[in-house]
Amino acid sequence: MSSKRYRDIKSKVDKQEELSTEEHHELLKYEEPEYYDKLTNILDNWEDMDEEVFQALFRQLNPQEQVYVMDHVNTWEDGLE
Repeated sequence: MSSKRYRDIKSKVDKQEELSTEEHHELLKYEEPEYYDKLTNILDNWEDMDEEVFQALFRQLNPQEQVYVMDHVNTWEDGLE
């Protein structure tokens, strides 16, 4: 992420403006790369994960990200029906 992009997103945070999901994830990737890696791992690999591994990773996410992951999983599963 460019420094200008980071400043723009941080400015929105400082002003308590709502971030898009993409902006939120960009900020996570920049400020909390290990957490971002956990999030992307569960989003990208949830289908192939053992239930215990999924639950262990899921519990490490904050509530906002848990909702995002469940929406992602449910949307994908709804597409199968």
